Amino acid sequence: MPTYMLLLHDDPAAMTDITPDAMQAIVREYGAWAGGLRAQDRLVDANKFTDDAGRILRGSGADLTVADGPDRATEPFLAGYFIVRADSYDDAVAIARTCPHARRPYNAGIEVRQIEGAD
Repeated sequence: MPTYMLLLHDDPAAMTDITPDAMQAIVREYGAWAGGLRAQDRLVDANKFTDDAGRILRGSGADLTVADGPDRATEPFLAGYFIVRADSYDDAVAIARTCPHARRPYNAGIEVRQIEGAD
């Protein structure tokens, strides 16, 4: 069965008013969703990225530069990922549609990409 990565993108401007209690409820919602995928043997891996900006490398050879990643307070950023088993892109998209991230009211996005050679 092919493997797909669901890349979770966030818009930080729309997340500024989430309370700690609301965030804990969101974390529980994602955990329950992932648990359902795990029970179906469709979840391969999942992680949330740390809250730092990360690093971006650009260029090549001697011209390779390293810069801080996006300003997480103002720029959209990659927040985490799920790796899932699905029969096809359509099936992976159907799984992504059920992800709590797809229902968030803060302009979240989910990028679905097939992992080459992972079937």
